[in-house]
Amino acid sequence: MKSFIALLLLSGVAFAAQPCPVTITHFSALEHDIILGGINASDKPISGVRFQAFKTSVGERQNLLEAFDVNRRKAVKPNQKVGGRWDYPFNSYEANGAYVVRVSFEDGTTWQDDGSQSCSFTK
Repeated sequence: MKSFIALLLLSGVAFAAQPCPVTITHFSALEHDIILGGINASDKPISGVRFQAFKTSVGERQNLLEAFDVNRRKAVKPNQKVGGRWDYPFNSYEANGAYVVRVSFEDGTTWQDDGSQSCSFTK
């Protein structure tokens, strides 16, 4: 039993939360455009990022209908900018923030949001 408890404690340490690999620095929602910008805050080159924009209604976040992907042929090095501008088919002016859903690195590894949406930006 002691071994099982020790294993649980060790596995908790092994799966500790990782820091956000992308820091969102800019978010704008125009009539039919979403503009997102961020910085590679990791120590590895990034090959792709998936952002999710949201609006806040009744004190609760509600995701927009689709996620926004950035895929680069040339990896984004640490401390460099990553982002883009997307045409959104519906009125996006209600959106007031975004969070990082997934990041893929040049070395083939990935970072995935754990459901906490902690890597977010709200305007």
